[in-house]
Amino acid sequence: MKKSIYLIAVSALALSACTSEEVIFEGKQSNVIGFQNVVDKQSRSTATEVTASSLNHFSVFGYYTNPNVSTQAILVFNNELVTKGDKNGQTVWNYDNTRYWVPNATYCFYAYSCGDIKLNSQFGHFTMDVTKSLANDRVLKIEDYVCDETHQHDLLYAAKEGVKPETDETGQKVVSGTDVAFKFDHILAKIDTKFRSSFAPEYTVEIKNITASNIRNVGSYDPKNNGWNNTPKRVAMEDGKDPYVVLHEGTPIVAQKGGVVTDVAGNSTTITELTPTSDFAFVLPYAYTGGDVKLSFEMTLKKDGEVILSRVLSGSWSPTWQPGHWYTYTIDITGDATNLTPIMFTTETDPISGWSTGETPSDITFSAN
Repeated sequence: MKKSIYLIAVSALALSACTSEEVIFEGKQSNVIGFQNVVDKQSRSTATEVTASSLNHFSVFGYYTNPNVSTQAILVFNNELVTKGDKNGQTVWNYDNTRYWVPNATYCFYAYSCGDIKLNSQFGHFTMDVTKSLANDRVLKIEDYVCDETHQHDLLYAAKEGVKPETDETGQKVVSGTDVAFKFDHILAKIDTKFRSSFAPEYTVEIKNITASNIRNVGSYDPKNNGWNNTPKRVAMEDGKDPYVVLHEGTPIVAQKGGVVTDVAGNSTTITELTPTSDFAFVLPYAYTGGDVKLSFEMTLKKDGEVILSRVLSGSWSPTWQPGHWYTYTIDITGDATNLTPIMFTTETDPISGWSTGETPSDITFSAN
């Protein structure tokens, strides 16, 4: 995707120079290629999740073909950065080196945003082979994208294909080139965890250092070939560790069972249930088998502020993560899970003791009054 096509870039600049005398249409030249965007809203965000309001940049690839030579693609946008601006209180999207619509041409546009920035080649690259004869082979693809604790960016993708500008009756002059309106999709999956305590209400459970490990962390995306197409693989991180993501660290989150607690004096206190949710992490979409993914966290059980015990708990499962889906995993923390032996009660075989004979006088004498 980062191939330099110098001759095409020169052609685009020449095209711009030839259109300086076009008529103005609603405040701009009618044959200027402009952009809009729409992003699905997300209700909760922590670090680099991109929402409709927080998206400030996206990058565009685009080419056109002429009807006479439909197998020859002319690249006009090559990872062009488009930036949000404001004009008279309205959102506008701007880019450098303006391109213009070509009459009778058919355009295909592709856009992405990687955490609202251009993708750093250290974490993946894009490919688009404009020499292919079929449009499906020219589509923007993502290769070797890294998604683990070293790279936690929301990845958005959009396509607008088969776009044709409106021309006058001669077919030689563009009279209306509507802004290309992108509809972005989140193409990674997002996971977090929710905790419930099964201990008595007077106990609190503090949870920290939540990680999901043994994940697939490097993959390639082809929108015309089943998306990620089960291509993600595990690649050891720079420190040699198996790939992982952190769902929560720092200040512990606290889980507590709700209920009524009565002290020895008969005073009752109502405890509100606490079911905290961790932060989230982005992961590559993939269908796992055989309990591949491991979830672990540190828990501390307390009563009246005193530590009763601390444990590191872990478990494995086989998730199926799909693009654009948000998965919340609810975890019940019980005594069994923490390797505690619960205090239980039972009765003996003969559960009730018999009556013992009480000592009584040997004779009781009655007399009439």
